Amino acid sequence: MDVYFKVSDRGRQQRLGVCCVEGCPFYVYASWDSRRACIVVKTVKSEHWRQRNMKRNRQLKSNLVAGQFLEVFKTRPHWPTKEIQECVRKAFKMLVSRDFAYKIKYQAHRMLHGSMHDHYSKLGGYMVALERSSPGTRLELVTDCEKEPPTFKRLFICFEGLKVGWHTTTKKEACRKVLVVDACFLKTFLGGQLMSAVGRDSNDQMFLVCWAIVEGENNDSWEWFFKQMQSTLDLKEGEGMTIISDEHQRILVKKQTMMKATTMLCPRIQAKLEIEKQKTAECEVMPSSETLFNVT
Repeated sequence: MDVYFKVSDRGRQQRLGVCCVEGCPFYVYASWDSRRACIVVKTVKSEHWRQRNMKRNRQLKSNLVAGQFLEVFKTRPHWPTKEIQECVRKAFKMLVSRDFAYKIKYQAHRMLHGSMHDHYSKLGGYMVALERSSPGTRLELVTDCEKEPPTFKRLFICFEGLKVGWHTTTKKEACRKVLVVDACFLKTFLGGQLMSAVGRDSNDQMFLVCWAIVEGENNDSWEWFFKQMQSTLDLKEGEGMTIISDEHQRILVKKQTMMKATTMLCPRIQAKLEIEKQKTAECEVMPSSETLFNVT
């Protein structure tokens, strides 16, 4: 049932009264007993006629429910909200909204993994420890200084071992001068994009060279990623290099600064384009009016 504090001595913290909604005779009064050194219930009116409200309960908090179902969230991080609502109905006999279910999910993830603010605040210490243990590692952090405090924007990472493996001069262990650049979504609360450059080793296996976390896939972020990669790997004008990409506009512009690099389209995209070219060659275009045409 929904109860309210009617009498509360906050200054001395010696009196407390609890009642139900207006018209209901339920009432509890308690006060401080100096002889027992505790709060003792003095008056109780247990008669209660109001039925329980299944949709409104001020005592049911999202952090409380999240703590009860914490073990479930460990095994099912992406627990659907509909199932959360049904479990709350069975466990607490309460009907909660979809927004409240999302709050439960957020509180559970925060209990398990901590807040995003706490995670990003540890980034500086991680970079210092990494540079101390691996001096040749390239780390480049960009923050948005227009906000107060400054917020995370971009991070470029290239480990020393990966860079040495890319620049190895032994023919048997040398990586092929091929880089495949691409980006993908990050499925987190904050979003963002993961950009990567992957090469091929002497065994024709994938060899991760460097990667970056950026705010989104746009012209500015791609240009920044290419500048970091070019300076870290010492690509200069790209002599002897082959870059495979999805032909993003900024990638095409950036390739022009590496005039000696060979450029090519992704093989799967190239195959699809060839199929479309064949289909287009077999099409017949017939005018249906002065400005419209039918393609068969």
